[in-house]
Amino acid sequence: MSYRLKLLSRILLVTLVLSSIPLVMQASLSPSTVVEAGNESLSTSDSTCAEVQLDLKAANTMSVPEFCIDGLCKLILYTDGVMGAFGPGYIWEVYYFQLSEFEARWNGGPNINFSGVEFSEGFGYNGNGIPEGIFLGPTNQEGGYVRIMDDGDSENSPNLWTIESRASETLTKATLQVCDIPGEVWSGHISESTTIDVPDFCIDQLCMILRWTDATFGSFGPGLSMPVYYYQESSGGEPDESPWIGGPSVYINSVGFSAGSGVNGDSFGEVVFEGGEADGGGHAILYDDDGLEVNNSQWNVVFESGDILSEVFYYFAPMDCDSYSITEQYTNLSPTGCLGSLCTVVRWTDAYMGIFGPGLSWPVNYKQDTADNSWIGGPALAFGGVSFSDGLGVNGDTSAEEIFDGGRTSPNSGYVVLRDDSVTATETDPNYWNVVFNPLDDLTAARYFICSNTCSETVLMIQKQFLPLIKR
Repeated sequence: MSYRLKLLSRILLVTLVLSSIPLVMQASLSPSTVVEAGNESLSTSDSTCAEVQLDLKAANTMSVPEFCIDGLCKLILYTDGVMGAFGPGYIWEVYYFQLSEFEARWNGGPNINFSGVEFSEGFGYNGNGIPEGIFLGPTNQEGGYVRIMDDGDSENSPNLWTIESRASETLTKATLQVCDIPGEVWSGHISESTTIDVPDFCIDQLCMILRWTDATFGSFGPGLSMPVYYYQESSGGEPDESPWIGGPSVYINSVGFSAGSGVNGDSFGEVVFEGGEADGGGHAILYDDDGLEVNNSQWNVVFESGDILSEVFYYFAPMDCDSYSITEQYTNLSPTGCLGSLCTVVRWTDAYMGIFGPGLSWPVNYKQDTADNSWIGGPALAFGGVSFSDGLGVNGDTSAEEIFDGGRTSPNSGYVVLRDDSVTATETDPNYWNVVFNPLDDLTAARYFICSNTCSETVLMIQKQFLPLIKR
């Protein structure tokens, strides 16, 4: 074959490969509106071949789910690559509430850069033509990213979001779950100390609390907070006194969350949601009792404004959970709401695990494919002496992947770990999980809440291909 013919053949091969690079999205997304190939780089892999890395950038739009307009929702992103300190799996959730009025103003959060991942810008106006980050997301070491913005180059509609993405060698797939949080109760704007009625769905049930502020607290900018969970018993102890558990009991860069436990109505002010001290002074602390009331059906907000802090408000949201107390060395759980659907797992223990005190944990999310029993979980993160999830696994393959590790006690390494399988406990059924409980040090009790969600899923397949070139 002549040199000219060989050259033409190679040009044709390059053209065919470039035309085959796909960006596949679920049908609910509009067609790709901005797609460009760029940043071509050449790297020699051996004496006969080289690789040309083809980065793919794209921007696409998706409709804002109806339940996120005048309603609270959460966004949970899965990526198949290492992003910051997060391994492959689900990243912690972002919360969002868009108003149908006030120029489609939205409140979101948390507004923080946490373990290499930027979460939310905290608030914005959908449709004003200024791209504001609903979920800014991670950027990996190769420059790959996925971001959810309220506006973009191709749209500035209050009914649309823009999804921006760039492929890299390790980032090839991302999935966005947007989940309804129905039945939330809004506290109203708070600019002075006041009382709040405990919602009925926080009595003998797990509920979630989010706080919005207009000021920066430690590493948290204005916007919605990370969640605090709360469970109050309907009775117990003295009359008109109700024990409760909460959490997480942790401080993140001078911002505290929950005391972990207390008794509502006993006149002692235990912290349900602390929240820290604002830049420029001021605070808003949610107590079970403190000064204004000692009623087991109420909470008390102690508010003090500052140079920047002028108001806060709270969302209280019900959670649809099954509860399992752990008392034996091995316990099998049946997570029916996690098979084919996204579920949320919150754990309670009575012991210190790393920097986390006794109380409820931050969440782990999980979804198991009913076709092959593979599952996605997360976050795949180790933080503050606590590991959360392996991120990926196959239930029933005997590998005993960890759905929720949760850390160890000190000094004797007590633990309570949730796994998909346990050969030792003869549990390898893909329809079950197994908990192994090793109560050492101050660990004597544990409990899991497995909570159902109603979500819409958008799958973004970001594929990067390599083009082999024959060296002459």
